[in-house]
Amino acid sequence: MLSLPPASALSGLPGPGLQPSEPQTSGENIQETGGMEEQREGTALQTQLSRRLEEDKEELRGHIRDLMAQLEHKETELGMAQAGLAQQLQTTEALQAQLVEKEAELGVAQVSLAQQHEKVTELEQQLEKSETKRRDLLEIVHKLKVTQEWWGNVRVFCRVRPLLASEQGGQKAMGHLYFSPDDKTYFVFSRPGEAYNGHMRENMDFPFTFDHIFPPSASQEEVFEEVALLVQSVLDGHNVCIFAFGQTGSGKTYTMEGPKNASLDTAGLIPRAVQQIFRASHEMEAKGWKHSFTASYLEIYNEALQDLLVPLTERRSILKIRLVNNKVHVPGLSRFPVASAEKVLNLLRKAKAHRATAKMRLNKCSSRSHAVFQLQIESQKASHEPCTSAVLNLVDLAGSERLTKSQPTKEQMKETLSINSSLSVLSRVILAVRKKVLPAPIFLLALLPR
Repeated sequence: MLSLPPASALSGLPGPGLQPSEPQTSGENIQETGGMEEQREGTALQTQLSRRLEEDKEELRGHIRDLMAQLEHKETELGMAQAGLAQQLQTTEALQAQLVEKEAELGVAQVSLAQQHEKVTELEQQLEKSETKRRDLLEIVHKLKVTQEWWGNVRVFCRVRPLLASEQGGQKAMGHLYFSPDDKTYFVFSRPGEAYNGHMRENMDFPFTFDHIFPPSASQEEVFEEVALLVQSVLDGHNVCIFAFGQTGSGKTYTMEGPKNASLDTAGLIPRAVQQIFRASHEMEAKGWKHSFTASYLEIYNEALQDLLVPLTERRSILKIRLVNNKVHVPGLSRFPVASAEKVLNLLRKAKAHRATAKMRLNKCSSRSHAVFQLQIESQKASHEPCTSAVLNLVDLAGSERLTKSQPTKEQMKETLSINSSLSVLSRVILAVRKKVLPAPIFLLALLPR
């Protein structure tokens, strides 16, 4: 802003080249008025600047208050974060302590696991040695039993069936039979005295001795338990044959197969043997054994061979018995690979539907043929060891008959004669085997029709 000197200061000074003159009143007044206006403008400007300055100050104070509030909020958040961090540090320290403890436990467990692994390896080696020893001992026992004169390689059991419901009214009770409670190889048949030619005959006792006797109260399970070890030996490479021999209606099919709708309690030897074989096979797999199974089912009817696993309408070839490498063989007989007991039992049900039966006077459902079920087993411990082969033969024979009692028809008479003739041959085979006259396959082949 330009400030002019007061008029009084200017009036006392002469201008250059001019003479002093008298003061001029109007000019002085103009100068004074201009100075006052400038002062007022300056004052207004200062007031405006002061107001703006205050406004700026107030705005800055607002910003400062906001920043202070934000600072206070951030300090609160920082405090909370520091508290959380401290808690996390405590948790981390606790977890680190637990980790150290678990690592120590893991180290102990790993040492224990290594010891257990060594123990398992040792036990597996002992088990393998024990299994080999068991098989060797079983072979020795088998040879000893075969060489013992009293034992031979044929065992004969006797099972006496209970009276049927249809028989209980027309026959006397079974008091004429005595079974020893202590000796399972002995029983007595008593015949009461009777008048003959005016004289009274005395009571007569007939003792019978077998390798084992099953009284009428014996269950299917009891019968199977007596042959279970024999069945088990098939997996060790021994050929086994179990068959039921007896008069028609004596319960042979019931013993071998069970009733029509068999339960777990009434199942016969064949389904029980099949189930045991596969159950034992699965247990031996854990010891390194491998097994393969092949099943066949043959029927001998009127001295002719029939394949029970093939429907009658599909049978084409005539089956014949042949001797191959000192073993009985039937070329053309169907053989089915089986991997489970269920598949074998399905084959048995299929074969049973094809078997020849007839209603006879002594038996409402008499088997008119011999049925031979074979389960061939190939066993191997390891790929580098030789493979062993054995056959389980389970045979349900037709029953022997007396023509005077069975009263067969003309066709049934032919069946009866064939049945009785073949059973006579079988008895000679058993006698020859027991006396070791000839090997069973050669003797059987010589007697059976070819």
